[in-house]
Amino acid sequence: MLKKGYKSSYIAPIFEREEFIGVIALSSTRKNRFDYRHLRVQIDVIIKLISILVVSEIYAIKGLKGTAKTLKEVAALRDNETGEHLERMSRYSRLIALDLAEYFGFDDEYIEEIFQCAPLHDIGKIAIPDRVLLKPDRLTSDEFDEMKEHTTVGRDIIIKALKNLHMDEKSFSKILINIVYGHHENWDGSGYPLGQKGEDIPPESRIIRVADVYDALTCKRPYKKAWSHQDTLDYLAENSGVLFDPECVKSAQRLSSKFLKVAAQFQESDL
Repeated sequence: MLKKGYKSSYIAPIFEREEFIGVIALSSTRKNRFDYRHLRVQIDVIIKLISILVVSEIYAIKGLKGTAKTLKEVAALRDNETGEHLERMSRYSRLIALDLAEYFGFDDEYIEEIFQCAPLHDIGKIAIPDRVLLKPDRLTSDEFDEMKEHTTVGRDIIIKALKNLHMDEKSFSKILINIVYGHHENWDGSGYPLGQKGEDIPPESRIIRVADVYDALTCKRPYKKAWSHQDTLDYLAENSGVLFDPECVKSAQRLSSKFLKVAAQFQESDL
């Protein structure tokens, strides 16, 4: 701090119900900037207000995470593989977001928000009937139309949850809605529910699309065998620029060994 030219500092801890949350640090290039009079009359008041805002934000985020956890657990009760799928694909999503951070202009906070929001991408499936969601065979055309409704239902659930938690104006709310509503949009415009195309699709939706498909294909389902890691990467490459963002596909290929490590961690946990 001395090298940066700061000559005085004041650090105040933040507590909530006797729990240490963090500190607020103020620095100045002037010596003796934080004298007793300024501290008691001005600065301590400002710090108290900042503390209240910080604590409110923390509790709001905890509330959203608690709601998200509950919703994920509800989904897992209907299909345990769905629960494991959510954990794996969220990790694949974070790896891709980290790899493409410079390309998309992501910062650490944005990447963490993608990771936290990714498991909620299929939350709308809690409203899909068991006869469709748990069907051991391929879906009929009508059943697939029912399944597609999960993106719209999921968006509506999230919008209501964010509004009830007074978090609909937070920075990550748009990311969450884009992930839930847009993770089935295709690069060529053939996806749903909006038929968005190319870069009109939000980047977080494109990332989730690749991570979601990779995990779905490499895992066994009642209606199909698990694909090999390489066959899945080949499928992503074949559909690059058609179903998937080419940059996200390239990223998945670069991250091949890390994807395998994530999958292996879950296999070991089942032993």
